[in-house]
Amino acid sequence: MAKNMDMDSGADYSPMPELSLRGLFIIFLRHWKGLFVIGFAGAVLGVAASFLVEKTYTVSVLVAMTEGDKMKLPSAISSSGLGGLAAMAGLAPPAGEDRSEALAILQSDSFLGRFIDSRQLKPALYPSRWDTSRLDWKGGHFGSKPTLRASIREFRKNSLVVDEDPKSGLIRIMLTWSDPSVAADVCNALVEDLNDTMRLRRIRDAETRVSALQEQLGVTITTEVRSALFSLLQQDLKLMTLAKTRKDFALMILDPAQTPDEYDRAGPQRFLWLFMGGFLGGAIGILSILIRQFLRAR
Repeated sequence: MAKNMDMDSGADYSPMPELSLRGLFIIFLRHWKGLFVIGFAGAVLGVAASFLVEKTYTVSVLVAMTEGDKMKLPSAISSSGLGGLAAMAGLAPPAGEDRSEALAILQSDSFLGRFIDSRQLKPALYPSRWDTSRLDWKGGHFGSKPTLRASIREFRKNSLVVDEDPKSGLIRIMLTWSDPSVAADVCNALVEDLNDTMRLRRIRDAETRVSALQEQLGVTITTEVRSALFSLLQQDLKLMTLAKTRKDFALMILDPAQTPDEYDRAGPQRFLWLFMGGFLGGAIGILSILIRQFLRAR
């Protein structure tokens, strides 16, 4: 009797089958219409969601280092062997603004902070916090005026990319912005302000050396040393003149940033959103089928 009861209870029990690749293929093939509908719906929703994302545009400017500040030591200094001594004393002109130094200045907090302030870029970096009708920051915690440090982080994280070609020595500065015209203007302005910063550095350093050289000339009697100091003084005066008159003193623009067209946008990429939406929809469909099979098997 007990044996018959065990047999009857076992008649209604069906263990979950082991799903092989062939079994999964048959199951998915049986539900291909549902998978297609869910995947298609996901793709449509992905494209629709992409229209809700803010458009962004990427511009770039191609620059090259100039020879403006690469002054060689005068022959009178080199031949006399006083070059090392003059360099140690801070009286020799710079050997040249190294490319790495220019890139370091470009990406430094101090330079970017001055650039953001002078160009008044905070409203463009935080458009949701800026009230265009009152030309003032909105009230509330999320509408308060952002700090300069936060603006620098936002600018560096979302906007600025610097790419250096070690073979050619060319530097490409890229900016991503929601407003295409602003992007081009800001990108070109970056190079302009960087040139101004490096020119002022060279002028300030040259003025300091000129003052020191004039002081040394007043106390130096040796003809050879005086001749060397005069050569250094002439070199620094030449450097100061060049820095004051040449705008592209350190960086020369080879290809300026141009305002991109409306459809020449960096994001959102509709095809990518279409693919991701379809993939996510298909994954949800497959997962739902597997869950249903599992529940039925129980």
